[in-house]
Amino acid sequence: MKVKKLMLILSILTSCVNKNYTKIENLEKITLPIEVGNAKIIGLGEATHGTIEFAITKSSIIKDLIKNHEFNLLAIEAHNSDVKEINRWLNGGEGDIEILIKGLKYWAFNNYPFLELLNWIKEHNSKSQNPVTIYGIDMQFVQKTIHEPFEYVKNYLPSDSNTFYQLQELDTLALDQLGKKFSNTSLDEFQRIKKSINLALQIVDEHLREDKISDSLAYWHQFDLNNSMNAINMYENDVYYLENSNYINIRDFSMANNLGSIIRKSPESKIIIWSHNFQIKNKGDVMGGHLKEQFGEKYINFCLTTRKGYVTAYDLNDSKENLSNFSLNMNNENTLEQEITKSELPKQFLMDTRKLIDLLKLKDSIFMLDIGAVYDQEVKENNLVITFLNKEYDYIIYLDSTKGYLEQ
Repeated sequence: MKVKKLMLILSILTSCVNKNYTKIENLEKITLPIEVGNAKIIGLGEATHGTIEFAITKSSIIKDLIKNHEFNLLAIEAHNSDVKEINRWLNGGEGDIEILIKGLKYWAFNNYPFLELLNWIKEHNSKSQNPVTIYGIDMQFVQKTIHEPFEYVKNYLPSDSNTFYQLQELDTLALDQLGKKFSNTSLDEFQRIKKSINLALQIVDEHLREDKISDSLAYWHQFDLNNSMNAINMYENDVYYLENSNYINIRDFSMANNLGSIIRKSPESKIIIWSHNFQIKNKGDVMGGHLKEQFGEKYINFCLTTRKGYVTAYDLNDSKENLSNFSLNMNNENTLEQEITKSELPKQFLMDTRKLIDLLKLKDSIFMLDIGAVYDQEVKENNLVITFLNKEYDYIIYLDSTKGYLEQ
């Protein structure tokens, strides 16, 4: 009897010690906070795009949100025109999903957790009354994005008109040469391109009012054309206003607008965002900051970080742009990751950032791992960013040791 009482007391004490965090024993089985059920949008970040455990963790969370919390939209950093074929496959269409993933033209999705997630979603969609749709919300390249709406619009233009010629020229720019071609584009040419996109938007709008086009098709043409306009503005800004370049601001504002557009189209839906920590944070002129302003407590985010192991990325100083594995050791003093190792927290955990700040007695700001797709071997401090943790993120997932994609 005494032994049972002692075990009960120890259990209670252990529960009290651990009440501030959730220890992660298995990356594929993570218990989420109750608050996620009330969210409209959930942002899942990552300190690097090349960490396999981040992909495993995010895939696990996405399955939980779909299965237990009725989330039915997944937004990723890709072009929607590239995602359409994947959606057809998810809903019973034919195709090789590995080839379709490569068609996203983004190496960070070319990993087995993302592949397994799509197979899981396909199975889910075959049985569910609430099937999952994937949206591409990025806009860094315009060639494929504008192809379908331009093909539609050109059917209603004289083939010898200036507008037809301008649309044709923009439509046929090769994707791998796009940046080079725009680097030589004059301000007048940029204005003509934008005028052509605006005219295409007007034609789609007119056809929608006159019932010449379905609501769904018009929506996607408008979606792609607006993305194209944002991309053109971004390239123009980079070419002519580089000293005051706001490439990131334009991109993030566009992605936030795309998400807002998706929600207006499907107001009952709930969205998961697969992105980087920087993009999903609650403050600043970034996607997450715009979403927080619009949706308040209905937007919740999770940042993911790590301390040691390996990461897959491009070498900042390698002009060949080959992906490589880099050794990662976050032993820098005054970093969040180093402060966590000094504590008695477990090797893997999920925690409210406010509680972490209190537990570690952190200052308002602290350095945190921030690699994205590019790693700087020469100046390691460039792989860090200052964060105001509890103001920028709602929850943190910490994994002490991780691997790069090239090790999978």
